[in-house]
Amino acid sequence: MIGNELVKGIGFLRPDTPNLADRAELAINCLTRIVDPALDYEPYFGVMLNNNPPRLTHNLSDFADLCGRFTDALILARQMSGSKSNIEVDEKIRSLLVSCIKEDGSIQLPDRPWTRGYSGIFLTGAISPWLAPYSIKGLVTWYLSTHDEEVRTYLDRMIKGLSEAAVKKEDYWYYPSEVYSPSKGWDSTEEPSPEKTSGGCPMVTVSGYGIRFLVRYIEETGDEKAIELAENLINWAVYHSKGYFAKDGSSFGGGYNPDGTPWFSCFVCATATIAGVLRYGLYAKREDLVEWAKREFDFCVTRASTFGWTPEFA
Repeated sequence: MIGNELVKGIGFLRPDTPNLADRAELAINCLTRIVDPALDYEPYFGVMLNNNPPRLTHNLSDFADLCGRFTDALILARQMSGSKSNIEVDEKIRSLLVSCIKEDGSIQLPDRPWTRGYSGIFLTGAISPWLAPYSIKGLVTWYLSTHDEEVRTYLDRMIKGLSEAAVKKEDYWYYPSEVYSPSKGWDSTEEPSPEKTSGGCPMVTVSGYGIRFLVRYIEETGDEKAIELAENLINWAVYHSKGYFAKDGSSFGGGYNPDGTPWFSCFVCATATIAGVLRYGLYAKREDLVEWAKREFDFCVTRASTFGWTPEFA
C-alpha cells in the first residue's frame, strides 16, 4: 500500500495511488453503455439519478455535442488502458458524428422530438458556434490518432463553415448567437454583450471553448484556415470581450442584472477559453498571449480549490 503516513490505530492517511488505466476502463464501460441501440447508438444526454427510478433522457445535444466528446474520450481512454471492451460501439458513435456534418460545415440532425428546438433549424442544417467545438474536439483526436484524410475533410468543412458564418471586424470575428442559417443568415448581427449567454456562457466563451482543439489541429498540420479562425476568436476574447475578461486579469464576468443583482457565468467555458489562448500563445511564441493567460489563470485560482475541484458557475 502506498501512503503518506502510517498512524497507529488508523492506518495510512492517504488512499492507495489510483490506477488511472483502471479508471479509464471504467469510463469506457460507461460511455459505451450509455447509448440507445434502438436509435443507432445515439448517446443519452441526461442521466437523471434523482428520479425514482433513475432514467436516461435524450437531448438536441446528443449528436454533434456528445458524439464529439465521446469520440475524443473513447480514443484517449483506450490509449490509456489498452481496453477493447465494447469497441464496436466506438464506430457507431463516430458514424453518428460525421453523419450530422453537411458539406457546407453545417450540422443537420435527424427529426426527433428533442431535435426540433430553435424553430427546427437543425433539421435542415445550421452552423453552430455552440455545438461545433465539441464536434471539432472529437474529429481532431480522431484525426491525430489515425491521420485519416476523410476525417480531415469533415474537420475542414466545419472550420470553413464557422469562418464563413462569423461576423468580421477589423481585427477579430464574433458570433451573435448560437445558431446561423446558411440560407437566411443571422437573426441579428449585433455584437453580443457578455450578459447575453447560452446556458450561462457568454458567446465569447461559447466559441472560445473550441480554440484549444483548433490549436491541436494547427500544431499537427499548420492549417492556415484553422490559424485564421483561431487568431480571430482569440482577439475577440483577449481584446474585445466588452469587459468580460478584464484587461488587468482581475476578473471575468462580474456584470449585473437590470435589478442590480450580480450575474454569474460558466467557469468551465471561461477557463477553457483561457487554456486555448495559452496553448496558441505557446505555439505561436506570443508572449503577450501567454502573459494574458497567466493573469487570467491567477484570478481563476481564487475561484477554485487547491485539490482540483472547480465550480460550474462563478
